[in-house]
Amino acid sequence: VQAFEPNPRVFQVLKLNAALVDNVVTNNVGLGSERKKVSLGFSRNNIGEAKVIDQNELIKDEKKIIIDINIERIDDYIKKYISYMKNIY
Repeated sequence: VQAFEPNPRVFQVLKLNAALVDNVVTNNVGLGSERKKVSLGFSRNNIGEAKVIDQNELIKDEKKIIIDINIERIDDYIKKYISYMKNIY
């Protein structure tokens, strides 16, 4: 199982949970249609509540933490790391 989490704080929780089982590989990256760096905004009180922020929304809000995260192309990731993928419809 490959698990993805681009938010570094939430990724630490994911790693702790994934360590409880043998078949999970954690990845501190987001996946998308193109490789890029984006801004992620999340609440100081709820780090699980996050969204990618458009450049027009980058007004600094005291209630939000804004960080840059990496997005990798899902196609590149599949070619590099996955030899078999099952589609479930």
